[in-house]
Amino acid sequence: MSVAVRQGRSTPTSAAFRAKRVAVVPCPALGDVTLYLHLAWIFHRSGAQVSFHSGLLVSAQAYFPWIELKDDAGLSLAQLAATHDLVVSYVNWLHRTGEAIDDVLQAPNIAYVTAKKLPRSLALDGRAVTVAGMTFAGACRPLCLQSRAGWSMVQWVDHDAREVFGLSCGEPVQVRLPTAGQATEPCVAIFPTTPEPSKNYSLHGFVRLARRLERLGWRVEFVCMPAEQAQIEAAAQPFPVRSFGSIKCLMDHLAGCEVVISNDSGGGHLGSLMGLRTFTITRKRPDFVWRPGFNPHNQVIAPLLTFKVRGRHVWRPFVPLWRIPSALANRTSP
Repeated sequence: MSVAVRQGRSTPTSAAFRAKRVAVVPCPALGDVTLYLHLAWIFHRSGAQVSFHSGLLVSAQAYFPWIELKDDAGLSLAQLAATHDLVVSYVNWLHRTGEAIDDVLQAPNIAYVTAKKLPRSLALDGRAVTVAGMTFAGACRPLCLQSRAGWSMVQWVDHDAREVFGLSCGEPVQVRLPTAGQATEPCVAIFPTTPEPSKNYSLHGFVRLARRLERLGWRVEFVCMPAEQAQIEAAAQPFPVRSFGSIKCLMDHLAGCEVVISNDSGGGHLGSLMGLRTFTITRKRPDFVWRPGFNPHNQVIAPLLTFKVRGRHVWRPFVPLWRIPSALANRTSP
């Protein structure tokens, strides 16, 4: 695969961030949080002292002892820039902190990033950052440069760290998982919804899949947001439906599972980050960029056919759902 690389790259050494203070401020969505955490891990492995500012993840500190997790309430980019050698921030925080944007933009050590496109009005794309006297060209940029290149977002984060900061790390993100008790049945967690309804596979289809997996010896549970629980419970009977008040509680539960099945959602990324086997149902291409990619055991289930009727995609009837029970058929005992 050929990926275009922007001109004017920096040529830093691998020791450039040793003992440097680096703050990472992610996009608040769960899938994005896992990707920014991957970037934070790369900085950590380079020797940096890394803080991660996420109200969503802060409860899960025990799972990530190598990093300092902080709440994002009252976040100030200007203060972070003044107390850290480098800040890597999701660009939309410029509009969320209440600070004067022009003043914050004066800080030379904040790298503004996003998934695919920086706002043109801010004229940030390609801007360099200065860290302890070192200049890193093109540090303000989208993480993904070519959506159809076939890389996952995890690979694009690796590419960004390497091309901009000269950092690489072949080790997966360290997640300190608890020692799980021996389960009586192997467990599958299904995340049937996303914030975007057009991404969601049929809820009744998920229930049919759950029945097939149950016949194969799997214990199947549905996981959703608290506000969705009553609706999912009504449709998913007799399967249990779980919701959790914090990411820590969700991770505590997933630590006892072996498989996550989801739409294009944060549950799949979190499961992948934790080393679980994942299946992602999507209307997109099998190599779409937002697929989970933290371990080798992630599979995308894409429709064999899709077309539009009156501007709407028709794809759900053509999803080869049978591939999931076929792949899991050999796992019939703990």
